[in-house]
Amino acid sequence: MFGKKETPTTRLRELSKSDFQIAKGQPDIRGWDVRDEQGRKYGTVGELIFDIRANKVRYLIVDIQDTPDLELDKRSVMIPIGLAELDHTDNDVLLPNVSPFQLRALPRYQTAKLGAKTERDIRTVFGDMNLGATRTSPSTTNVDDDVDESFYDNDYFNEDNMYRRRRSSYDRDREYNYNEDVYTPRDVDMNVPVSNRRDIYEDDLRPGETDEDFYRRTGRRPRY
Repeated sequence: MFGKKETPTTRLRELSKSDFQIAKGQPDIRGWDVRDEQGRKYGTVGELIFDIRANKVRYLIVDIQDTPDLELDKRSVMIPIGLAELDHTDNDVLLPNVSPFQLRALPRYQTAKLGAKTERDIRTVFGDMNLGATRTSPSTTNVDDDVDESFYDNDYFNEDNMYRRRRSSYDRDREYNYNEDVYTPRDVDMNVPVSNRRDIYEDDLRPGETDEDFYRRTGRRPRY
């Protein structure tokens, strides 16, 4: 199934090997633990895959740990960004709708095979949501043909999914904190702007911002 030769794309890049970086105010989730809904650890986020054509992060590279109880072997796989959710309190990435079976079925991540065929193979593992994406017959698709923007027009690549737990927690807390300065919740889409500067995070508390508000905004604790 995954044995055919792959033509690498120049559109998808590992973030750390590109001229791009995480947008200002967004948490850098590389190095965070990856867990299922029950809190069982699958591995860690090793890298992000960035689409220079759309200026968006499309995939997480999850470095799976050797976990005999889940029948998982140590290797790296690509997970569509829309399947990941940030835990509302801890620096963990949750995959509530990804099973160990699917992790085992995913092709092993290799930079030399970062192309359209690998993307289609990944979608085969998770199924075709058909939420706007054009369905193409495998028999009429050249494996070397790159995917177009409609390929990502479904919930697998809805980057807003990552932040819904933190947003809902933030909204609940705001109902009881009427005296704090209100800042419009950032509509984060994991866009990564061009810049040569790597360290662009806001390390200071905003006026009236609590430690917990800072954590929800940046994914980190404030520096004093």
